[in-house]
Amino acid sequence: DPEEDNQIVRDERFDEVIHQVTEDLGYWPQDVVSSLVSRLNELMDARIATVLCGAAGTGKSTVLKILEGARNFVKSEEDALIPDEGDEPPVFDAPTKLVFLPVNAFRFDEIFGAFTDESANSATDPGYLSKILREISTAYKRTKRPTILVLDGDIASSGWGEVFVNLLSNAENHAAAPVNMTFLDRMQLRLPPNLRVVFEVSQMQSMTPALASRASLMYFEDKDGYMWRCVLARWIASRPDSTYGDAVKEWLGEMFELYVPPCLRWLKKNKEGTNCPENVNLVATCFRYIEDFLDEHSTFTGKRGHVEQVFIFSAAWAFGGHLPRVAGDDAEKGGPKKAASTSGFNAAAFSDWWRSEFKSTPFPRGGLIFDYWLDSTTATFSLFSKCPLFMEASSHLKDNFNPLARVCCTAAEVVVPTGDGLAVAYWIRRLLRSGHPALVIGPPGSGKRTCIESAISNLEPEH
Repeated sequence: DPEEDNQIVRDERFDEVIHQVTEDLGYWPQDVVSSLVSRLNELMDARIATVLCGAAGTGKSTVLKILEGARNFVKSEEDALIPDEGDEPPVFDAPTKLVFLPVNAFRFDEIFGAFTDESANSATDPGYLSKILREISTAYKRTKRPTILVLDGDIASSGWGEVFVNLLSNAENHAAAPVNMTFLDRMQLRLPPNLRVVFEVSQMQSMTPALASRASLMYFEDKDGYMWRCVLARWIASRPDSTYGDAVKEWLGEMFELYVPPCLRWLKKNKEGTNCPENVNLVATCFRYIEDFLDEHSTFTGKRGHVEQVFIFSAAWAFGGHLPRVAGDDAEKGGPKKAASTSGFNAAAFSDWWRSEFKSTPFPRGGLIFDYWLDSTTATFSLFSKCPLFMEASSHLKDNFNPLARVCCTAAEVVVPTGDGLAVAYWIRRLLRSGHPALVIGPPGSGKRTCIESAISNLEPEH
């Protein structure tokens, strides 16, 4: 809450450092982020264990990286101090190091080890956590280096979190009574006094009662969209002036504010428990589409209308391209489809909502907005069946398909190209050309491999 934050005594110098480190790391400095970093720093000074609770994309890992950089920046300033004559030179710890362990990526026995020979009561692999803590302890003995161990993932289901937090709680007074950890290989390890442990969880249900009562808690929420706005602002500021002048950057900022919030509200309202990409991912996908199109066709940056065409084309696919298609009747061979259902969480419903929400949309009437692509040669929207990629796939099928040949062939050589499939291949090719990864999701037999093969066919070798 900003009003409550104003009542907290803040270290102005540390806030300046946070601002500088945020920029150095490539993030966009914002008061909300600075406040989160300052609060996390205070919690870590008070408790050995801290819980960061929030959905993916709310900035938990980002805040940790900024805090690591800010602490090391302050330390470098302290190391540069020249002591007064007669004073002992100051002794400072080594730079703080951030160590991530994605607990959900491994099995329980991979993290904590397991007895491989019960009769001998021995274990050949004590687990990843044991190895990491030993490395942290060894580094502390050599350099007194502070370490922040981040355990990212659900800890409630396995039961190990409660045991580990109890140990950390007892270790908070380790200066008077040191606490040792004993691993499956019978090796004991004393926890370093400057070790801090951070648990990253997505929801409160992932927390155990022991964790909630013995660790500090910090909740992350992106209800105002501060995180995707930070990512967007950094992207706009990083665009080269040779292609994106001040006017183009201003236009893009206005268009994002006009189109993005309504799209995110529609997705949140209609997803009804369906998995949906996080807001940051959707916005990042949108500006990657825009970046690729404008970098290739720089002539579009001369007029606001052309820039808006590129934005609308990219935004429609970024926010609605992942939605499931609903089977419909072909209006004409190679033409747009008539949606069978225009309600719910699907592409047809999103298309109808888009037309009603943005009445001045340049998409032609009829069919879905996903049936059309932006022709860079005429600056108009046309059916995907007239896209060069569609013609390329059709020509490849015509030249290579031989029904009498008894040889193995790929799906792309025998499957008739459709507008839906070629539209996905169109965006995959654009992402690959601009150096961005593409994730294709769908059940078996839905045409993922066919789309990928169509996208990479005739792709330049450097891509």
